[in-house]
Amino acid sequence: MKKRGQVSVFAIIGIVIVVGAILVIIVNEKTSIFKPSIKRPEIVSIKNYAESCMKKSLEEGLNLMMMQGGYVNPEESLPDTRFDAESYIEHGYKVPLWYYKYRPRMPSKRDMEIQLEDKIRNEFDSCTNNFTAFKETFDISFEEEKKISVSINKEDAASKLQMPLLITDKQNNKEVKLSEFMAKAPSSLGKLYSLASQIIETEEKEQFLETLTDEIIAASDQYPYEGMEISCKPKRWYVSDIRDLLVEDISFNLNMITFENTKFTPVGMQYYDKLFRIKATTQNFRDVEVKTMFNPSWGIDLKIIPSKDGVVKPISITPQASGSPADYLASGLLGLCFKVYHHKYSLNYNVLFMLTDTKNPGETFFFATPVMLKDNIPDRRGTVIGLPTDIDTEGSESYCSKEYEITEYVIDPVTNHILSYPEQKRQKIFYPVNVYVTDSHTDEFLPNVSISYQCIRFLCKNIGETWYPIVNDLVVGSIPYLKAEFPPCENGYFVAEKNGYLMATRQQTVDSNVADTNLQMSLIRMKQLKYEFRILEKKGATYVPRMISPDESVLVMISTKDPEYSTVIYYPHEVKEFETFNLMVGNFEYDVQMRIFVNDTITGGAEFTWNPDTDDVVNKDALLIFAVNTGVITDLSEENPVWKTAIDESKRHRPMFI
Repeated sequence: MKKRGQVSVFAIIGIVIVVGAILVIIVNEKTSIFKPSIKRPEIVSIKNYAESCMKKSLEEGLNLMMMQGGYVNPEESLPDTRFDAESYIEHGYKVPLWYYKYRPRMPSKRDMEIQLEDKIRNEFDSCTNNFTAFKETFDISFEEEKKISVSINKEDAASKLQMPLLITDKQNNKEVKLSEFMAKAPSSLGKLYSLASQIIETEEKEQFLETLTDEIIAASDQYPYEGMEISCKPKRWYVSDIRDLLVEDISFNLNMITFENTKFTPVGMQYYDKLFRIKATTQNFRDVEVKTMFNPSWGIDLKIIPSKDGVVKPISITPQASGSPADYLASGLLGLCFKVYHHKYSLNYNVLFMLTDTKNPGETFFFATPVMLKDNIPDRRGTVIGLPTDIDTEGSESYCSKEYEITEYVIDPVTNHILSYPEQKRQKIFYPVNVYVTDSHTDEFLPNVSISYQCIRFLCKNIGETWYPIVNDLVVGSIPYLKAEFPPCENGYFVAEKNGYLMATRQQTVDSNVADTNLQMSLIRMKQLKYEFRILEKKGATYVPRMISPDESVLVMISTKDPEYSTVIYYPHEVKEFETFNLMVGNFEYDVQMRIFVNDTITGGAEFTWNPDTDDVVNKDALLIFAVNTGVITDLSEENPVWKTAIDESKRHRPMFI
């Protein structure tokens, strides 16, 4: 019995093996799967054909990115409103400015990878022509959806395509499935982009291009800039001539910029090797050459203050004497020989950077950026106030005085020494102007507005205040204004100040043409508000407000660009100045930035634009402000999903008037 049982078991096993073998033979007649199939030359050809199309698109995309600042097609990647003729440099290819209208436009590494993925996806079907070259031998079917990924590395870029491809041999009806295709192209894009991003980040922080531009102007004796001299020779410059000179000087000098830890040859002049040496990276890029280029054909936008009708002259603060023609002549000659320079340059031009991998000379990356200077101050963020603020107190006293002394100089015939004899004081000619000031919201004429006048570095403080007209100690009019005399100045500033209002300025030349004319200004009223904070904390799927805890503090920055105004709130307000803050009365849009701190660690905040209702500003006295708690956060870029969530949530909880 035992032996017969064992025989039966072996018989069953044998039958199973035979049936299995028969099934394998049948299946193999019908289909061939993966590894055995790929060994067939025809199948390998199909795979290679697909991957060659991927590689072609990848290489073309990489080349375009190298030439166009990280963009395959900048006109599609950037909206038309941000891709006008001023927003890129043309050098055979269009290189978008990485900073335009005060907004960054540098693509991230992931942005570039997505562009390459889109290019491969969009061109794959047309390149392969749906594999029609193989359709006499094979039936090829595939799904339309393609999953493509690209990674940009230091020395190459790699792409992977996932697309189920079913290949059927028409002769023997065998089927083969291919699902993954790979392509790789050598490229220095990753390495060069890394250096380029560090250069532009350094420019954003230090504004070295603007600083060097101001140095180029200040260091040259070809331009009126700063200082004074005694020279009786008339001097004048034309803005157009200065622009032409600057184009040449900028083109030459920017070429002298070198970057530490890159491949460069020292200029050999201490001025350039010290001042024009930029530290943008601590990494080793000593096989990369960086050239900073400005083509004169690109031109520059230039404004110079003071200037008139395209002519720049030394600043004239010449007293005009009242008296004999000889007095006029004497004062005029003195003015001609005494020249003051305190000129302000505002300019904008574009620079192209060229980064070359010297190990692979054909690998060159271009990117571009604007250079923005306002009144000799780097103004990359558009925050420089146009009105000069460096006041010469001693000079102001003399400039604002209506009297001056005439000094006669003679040579002693005996000693041959120069002798001076002060003469009597003379009166300068000032010009009367009527100044009216209104409330920008109500259009009501305002009394008690202090009016000053600034000419370059000289400030005549509080020349007078607006008030109702009075005759014989009686008020005879209902409209307050100031009738006062102002010193002559070209392109000076009237300054209006009143408690509870934002200071206002108006540029206006004072000369004989404005004598006895009316000048109107307006002031923006400020509303003082109290405030409370609420911290938004996530509970389940929603954010719930809570009171601020004792270990938390909040910093709020509220600002506008037009008009330029900013205020800061800090809680807890241990300083009395932080107990309240001011908003402008009117329709204004504010940029609001908030940060929550626990000790020195950021634990959340908010960022949004805010346009409060004017009636609320006028009628309400307090504000409830919300900030989003995220927990400890070190990356405040929108690439950080945690911080982006906080920003998005804060936009749904703008301040509320209470």
